[in-house]
Amino acid sequence: MQRISIIRPAIMLALAVSTILTSGQGCQGPNNLPPDFSVITSCGLSATECVPLAGSSPYALAVSDLNNNGILDLVSVNFGANNITILLNNGDGTLTSAGNKATARNPLSAVLGDFNGNGLLDIAVGGGFHISLFYNEGNGRFSSPSRIDMDYTPSNLATADFNGDGHIDLASANGAYDNITVFTNDGTGRFTQTQIIRVSLYFVQLNGLIAADLNGNGRPDLAASHRFSGNVSVLLNDGQGHFTEQKTVTVRPGHLFNGMNAGDLNGDGLIDLIVADNGDPFDEQDTGGLLILFNNGGGDFAPPVEVAAGDSPVWPAVADLNGNGAADLAVANNVSGDVSLLFNDGQGSFSLVENVTVGAGPSFVAPADLDSDGAVDLAVANFTANTISVLLNDGSGLFAVSE
Repeated sequence: MQRISIIRPAIMLALAVSTILTSGQGCQGPNNLPPDFSVITSCGLSATECVPLAGSSPYALAVSDLNNNGILDLVSVNFGANNITILLNNGDGTLTSAGNKATARNPLSAVLGDFNGNGLLDIAVGGGFHISLFYNEGNGRFSSPSRIDMDYTPSNLATADFNGDGHIDLASANGAYDNITVFTNDGTGRFTQTQIIRVSLYFVQLNGLIAADLNGNGRPDLAASHRFSGNVSVLLNDGQGHFTEQKTVTVRPGHLFNGMNAGDLNGDGLIDLIVADNGDPFDEQDTGGLLILFNNGGGDFAPPVEVAAGDSPVWPAVADLNGNGAADLAVANNVSGDVSLLFNDGQGSFSLVENVTVGAGPSFVAPADLDSDGAVDLAVANFTANTISVLLNDGSGLFAVSE
């Protein structure tokens, strides 16, 4: 019997687009009585803040200081409402809406960067057949969207200065089209398509994209996970912003992948890759896990090391959760409705510490210090529950609400 582990939103029917946002309502605070059952199931018992986004189907998050007050804010990418929501942080992990901005249909990802060189972080959102650009006007206000029109559907975006001119460029993994588009920024926020890279002649559906220096030459390279082939494409930068060398890393043929990330997991100074594996779709008992590809140098990677997580993990996050200086992992598990916390021993060996229950259908975890206490907290987009859970770190890497 075939096991269906997760359905990509790109092939789902969009939900109703009416969006209602109520900010500053915690699911359960440290000194509060337990909330009603509907709120618990919307965000989970450990959430100290529960942001309802009715009908929005929040799919992805982006985090940074959007209004230059030194506090990290959130952008929610709302697949069902065809918009993004700007959520400004009050400094204690509670969030206030600064409004919605319309995007292309069914947006799937957002990245942040100072695209026009004014010192403020702008937003790029991929969806439909174009990338929507929102320029920061200060105090958390953003312009109406400018568009980069495309012949493909941009499912995942990445930012970096690819050509070394000091300007933030864009790359887009184009889902079912199995290619990656690179856009060069002229420094004013105007982007020119400079390269289209075909990664497969077969239908592999790219569903993860990261930019990082994978071969140690000081220039950002690209890596993209394949939904259907069980492989990862590595594209090496020639130093001028052109990706002329391409490698296919065979990871786990026959398995379904759903997003990836990167970081130095074993402290050797090389950037490793983490892939979310949803398992073998024909094996009901295979619920997936995380696959770690340690970098051997030169953009070559060792065979995968499997790490246990929950059922159908998506989009792993990399951050030091317990303050020991090593990069830990957190990942949303779409089917089991929780977030797995995996602590790193400093050598790249991971232990599953806890599965924290959140809202139904979590699709993205964003690590950030949301309450300004120096510990890395987590924001979780709950696609099915239409909520965002805020999980505050107690300083030890755990997220249970105190009595």
